[in-house]
Amino acid sequence: MSLVECRLCDQVLFLWYLVLSIEEVLEIFETEISGSIPDTLPRSLEFLNMALNQLDSTIPTNIGDLVLLEHIFLAYNNLNGTLPTTLGLLTNLEVLHVEFNQLSGTIPTELGNLKKAQVYTFKNNYFQGIMPRSICLQVEAGILVVHLKEDLSSMICSCCTSVRP
Repeated sequence: MSLVECRLCDQVLFLWYLVLSIEEVLEIFETEISGSIPDTLPRSLEFLNMALNQLDSTIPTNIGDLVLLEHIFLAYNNLNGTLPTTLGLLTNLEVLHVEFNQLSGTIPTELGNLKKAQVYTFKNNYFQGIMPRSICLQVEAGILVVHLKEDLSSMICSCCTSVRP
């Protein structure tokens, strides 16, 4: 399902819940919806794109239950809180985009255990601490690219690539 520039989002969201149980791809981007990421997403989901909205909650911890997820795009929202450690349970995860939010805390070490990871984009958030060594080892091996812009974050990352927005 894909909703782009939605003007009737309330009605469409009701229909969205009706088809969620059979979807592998969920795209609700650039719709200006606000609120939270639903706690009930189908376990069959492989691709989640809710970027370019006005989501203003935390990333639910039960996102780790969606073990088939390969791509997560939650960029350009107002998400807050920390990245859940349960993201480390997503063994099929290849791409994680959470840039341009209000996320804080540390980057979970568990993300370094994901062997299929290719790109993590954390830039323009408020992360702190040191990038986990497990993630940097994947970067150094040429498996993973990590983007982190230092201007909002006090994160120290010797292996990150700084990319302009």
